[in-house]
Amino acid sequence: LRLSDEKLMGSVTITEALLPPRVNTKGKVVWRLPAEGPPRLGLHEQRAVVAEYRKQRKDRKDANRSLKVEDFLNGMPNLSHRGPRVL
Repeated sequence: LRLSDEKLMGSVTITEALLPPRVNTKGKVVWRLPAEGPPRLGLHEQRAVVAEYRKQRKDRKDANRSLKVEDFLNGMPNLSHRGPRVL
């Protein structure tokens, strides 16, 4: 997102499903994803791409979080038999 960063944070594949053609009130196609070459994205399209990136990032974080919990539960002994903790 920043031009000064050289680290790739993720990638979003831009498809027709992500950015469907935009039509006006008469039903005429105003904007469509080009068949070849880099697309010129308007404000609505940029927001859709950023929303998809955030969704992918959230899904990755949730997957990593669940793996860490499973690793913790599988690797640690069951301490539930010790009773309540007294401070």
